[in-house]
Amino acid sequence: MRLLPFVKRLQIVQHYTDPWFPNIFDARGLVYFSALTNVQELGIDELHFCAFTPQAQRYLGHLMSTIRSLALRNPTGTGHQLLYFLGLFPNLDDFKLSYSRAQHPTPAPAPIPQSAPFLRGRLTLTWVTKEGFLRDLSELSGGLRFRYMDLVGVGDTRFLLDTCADTLETLRVYPVYWTGKDVLKRCSPRPFDPPTHRNPKYLTTRPRPVEKQVTSVSRDHRGEPQSVLLRRSNFSQEPVTHDHITRVF
Repeated sequence: MRLLPFVKRLQIVQHYTDPWFPNIFDARGLVYFSALTNVQELGIDELHFCAFTPQAQRYLGHLMSTIRSLALRNPTGTGHQLLYFLGLFPNLDDFKLSYSRAQHPTPAPAPIPQSAPFLRGRLTLTWVTKEGFLRDLSELSGGLRFRYMDLVGVGDTRFLLDTCADTLETLRVYPVYWTGKDVLKRCSPRPFDPPTHRNPKYLTTRPRPVEKQVTSVSRDHRGEPQSVLLRRSNFSQEPVTHDHITRVF
């Protein structure tokens, strides 16, 4: 546990059919999770805002001032719920948001964001088509000032170019083909592409079995932990206890 404060990068991996973060933590596991006090890069897959928002400060309150980079993959919720989540991290500079399937969020109320993130670093968007989300994000932060942008299938690219015109240094826009209102197909299929006739490998709906519990840590040259990866099987119902976090240290 004494090494947990040295962790700088945290990645939470879960499947959309069986989201486990954060409800599966037992009381002692939460104590160890709260010991991650210096995390600067946070990544979360399949975050369900409706279930998580009421508990956001309980689980992430100790990280609100330290997070500089946030990556969300396939979050479920409305644009306003996403804005509230971003507002939890006032020092946020880099933001990555990616989707690999069509999103149909159910309208739901969202609290007012607590702060305005800086957003002066890198923006990476993949298949982001939420109506008005980028304009609301700009209004929340007092204007977008990204220096680097990577965009794939972004519906409001013109707005991003206009609002970041004074600060933008590097822009990457990747070619895509629209095949419908909600389905976006790239020229060359990638593992995160939706199942299509051009990508039959991913037509199966049966989840591939993985190890029951996988926890890994990357370390720097001094042996201090720099990155933690927590992953849970689609089929395991066991709680993530303190042992799952600490056994790798």
